[in-house]
Amino acid sequence: MEFQDRLKQAIDRGNRLRTRRDQEAARKELTLEERRELHSQARLDISDRIEERLRQLSENFPGFQYDTIFGGDRASGHRG
Repeated sequence: MEFQDRLKQAIDRGNRLRTRRDQEAARKELTLEERRELHSQARLDISDRIEERLRQLSENFPGFQYDTIFGGDRASGHRG
């Protein structure tokens, strides 16, 4: 087998390998909707942690009252 033939075969193998890797990466990539869902879940988790810490503050400091506010309206009701 001549050098040119071996070189062409090596190039072809490299191209096939790159194509397979690109296809695998595309399969693993998250869709836009999946990323939105992950983002929403992370926001909810962070909000829950913040809310829990604020509740803990209200339980440990006299006079500190925890209130939840939605859309500018204060939700009545002391939590803690």
